[in-house]
Amino acid sequence: MVARRIQPIVSPQIKFETGGLVLLSLLIRLGMVVFTMAMIFWVGWGLPQADQEDRGADVQAPRQTQMPELRQAVAVPSAVQHAEGLDRPRTSVAVRRLDLNRATAQDLEGLPGIGPVLAGRIIQHREELGSFRSVEDLRTVKGIGKKTLERIRTLVDVPGHSVLAKDGKKT
Repeated sequence: MVARRIQPIVSPQIKFETGGLVLLSLLIRLGMVVFTMAMIFWVGWGLPQADQEDRGADVQAPRQTQMPELRQAVAVPSAVQHAEGLDRPRTSVAVRRLDLNRATAQDLEGLPGIGPVLAGRIIQHREELGSFRSVEDLRTVKGIGKKTLERIRTLVDVPGHSVLAKDGKKT
């Protein structure tokens, strides 16, 4: 017995059509992948960078230590830092008034609207003309107008002088 080689019954035309269909199918799939990737990049391109970073971030409430401090620190002059009122219980923080006749330049700079130049003028005025007799005497210092005086009126004091508030009541 002689072994014969069995030839496939597939014609060259069928091979071409089958190979062409496989190739066509691969090209269609490749086109769909390219189109999908293009759409993803097109949609993602318009988003700001911050939005893309925040999408996966956890939202956390701020801690108490992260909250900004809303109260402004009030400078207490060194001449006034004595133990007045320690025998009574504190229910609220009292702001001590600054004695205009004893305040240093640094003490005066702690007042709102008073900088180093204006503090120097106040001290120079006090040295040249003597001590202040009232808070209103500050108006004679160059650079202190109505608005500045109104801002610091309740923060400064002259011994023996009561401060009058805007409504005319003594404080």
